[in-house]
Amino acid sequence: MPATGARLHAVALLGYVSVAVLFVWPLPLHFGEALLGAPGGDTGVYVWNLWVFRHEIVETGRLPFLTDAILSATPSVPLTLHNYTTAANLVAFPLLPRFGTVATFNALTVGSSVLSAYVMFLFLRVRVGDTAAAWLGGLLYGFSPFMTARQMAHFSLVQAAALPAFALLLYRLQIDAPTVRRSLAAGAIVAWAFLSDPYYAVYCALMAVFLTGWEAVVLERHEGSAPLALRAGLDLTIMVLAGLVVAMILRGGGRMDLFGLRVSMVRLYTPVLLLTLLVLVRTWIALRPRISWRSQRMRRLVPVGLVAGVTCAALLAPVLSAMTRHMGEGQWISPPVWWRSSAPGVDLLAFFVPNPVGTFLGGAASGWLARMPDGLVENVAAIPWTVLVTIAIAVVYAGVRLPVYWSVFTALAALLALGPFVHVAGVNTYIPTPWALLRYLPVIGAARMPTRLTILVMLGVAVLLACALKGLRARSGRPWVPTLLVGALMLVELFPAPRTLHPVRVPGFYSTLAADPRPVRVMHLPIGLRDGLSSTGDFSAHAQFLQTFHGKPLVGGYLSRLPRREVQRYRQIPLLSVLLDLSEGAEISAARRAVAMDQAHETAIRLKIGYVIVDTSRASPELVAFARSALHLEHVETDGGQELYIVR
Repeated sequence: MPATGARLHAVALLGYVSVAVLFVWPLPLHFGEALLGAPGGDTGVYVWNLWVFRHEIVETGRLPFLTDAILSATPSVPLTLHNYTTAANLVAFPLLPRFGTVATFNALTVGSSVLSAYVMFLFLRVRVGDTAAAWLGGLLYGFSPFMTARQMAHFSLVQAAALPAFALLLYRLQIDAPTVRRSLAAGAIVAWAFLSDPYYAVYCALMAVFLTGWEAVVLERHEGSAPLALRAGLDLTIMVLAGLVVAMILRGGGRMDLFGLRVSMVRLYTPVLLLTLLVLVRTWIALRPRISWRSQRMRRLVPVGLVAGVTCAALLAPVLSAMTRHMGEGQWISPPVWWRSSAPGVDLLAFFVPNPVGTFLGGAASGWLARMPDGLVENVAAIPWTVLVTIAIAVVYAGVRLPVYWSVFTALAALLALGPFVHVAGVNTYIPTPWALLRYLPVIGAARMPTRLTILVMLGVAVLLACALKGLRARSGRPWVPTLLVGALMLVELFPAPRTLHPVRVPGFYSTLAADPRPVRVMHLPIGLRDGLSSTGDFSAHAQFLQTFHGKPLVGGYLSRLPRREVQRYRQIPLLSVLLDLSEGAEISAARRAVAMDQAHETAIRLKIGYVIVDTSRASPELVAFARSALHLEHVETDGGQELYIVR
């Protein structure tokens, strides 16, 4: 008897939970004492997010978008530009006192993959109408190499359930008349996406723009042809530019005088850009498309967008209010976007290599991707070979017609994920993509890492897989055969266990800090101020992670975006300025050292520095000697490479 209703959903969920447990094995055996990522990396900061969110509400009684738990030597710093994972923080709020930060974080990591897979399953059941195909599509989305890799560092990017939820809503808007209820739901989902990871709110906007363009724009081929002279002139120019590019590749660039002007052609960026633009113009002339608008469809979507925007803004009001409080204080940080050196995208070959984080054949590509900019995790984009072969067989041999909408969407998402310039096997082709221009737009450009657009590629590929598998099942006398075969092969290809675990070791003296009733602060040496764009001193996220065990404010700290004013304030305090420079290994003049020494006692009292913790593997002898002398430190205990000092 086939499963129906609640039973079907329970079975689907149980299946995803079982896969999730197997895919993080042996983490379930160490749920409260190990993590999938290093506590000293991004994972440690995401664990801290859960703790500080609850800390600000319970301990300070205020909205959790400002904190003095870190960077406490200056006024409260805003968390509105930090990758704060507010949605996960809300879920964690009641769990933390019962299960602790590490176990709660692990539960949310595993649960996020399950929820992403399940919501994708719900979308595909509606879109494809085949439960088995929908379940495997959800499996691909929730447990793709992209998601498995992000579990090791980027907790926020694993919270990807809002994207298929938004895709389902957009599909409903395509096939049914817009309603107020659906408009409200659209705004709520975008708010959910923003509170999971702001990138995902931007991706929802991209999905909405694509749907609007698909519904409202009509391209038709215009009869006739362009003048012969124009076509010939373009062809000749393209040939000359192509020859120039080839010559520069073979012989290198150079400089020449042209009509009295010195022309420099050292890099291929400009010649290839011009060549690409001319090829696009020539293609446009050859196809001669005529653009028209479906104004009626456009008008039916405008009210949806307005209601959704108001709903989203209302739900995000606490966050937006906290953001606007700092608009006049120089707190906004907009990193410059350079034409040649902004964040790169995914290497084209990375889509087709064996699963780099898989148990089988993973080593074939992991080393190569680890040498890419930003490392392995940021560059994992592999589409499982089982999926590619299944789609190819369905199209070529079974005659399955894939949905054009999702085929184009997936191709465009992959093109954007390639970043501003196409790289193939580590070689920059200098061919620009649409991202080369989109990265300069105000909202879209805020999602500055194009590699993360891979999640939209996985969304589209999951839809195409479900459609292909539905077609294969319909053409088979035994539908369970292609289902079982594709499912088994895909599980083997995606399987990443046993996972590397990072043990959580808390020095024993942290209980001493936690038990101290005094409102004192803790300084870690080396000391630093760090964000996702720059670093002053040498701060480790491990200190912020360990703060969740002792609860005392830290003098240094990390935020995704750190206002420059905070760094300036630290630099204005002689003691902290010297400690920051010594933490970087810089030389300190005798005059600066003397001023810092003279003011150290007063500074320590004013900043309420009660304890200093030294990481013996990172702190230089000069840094430790200066701190001990300036602050009159008294050694208390040594444990696990860390030394605890009390400030007398």
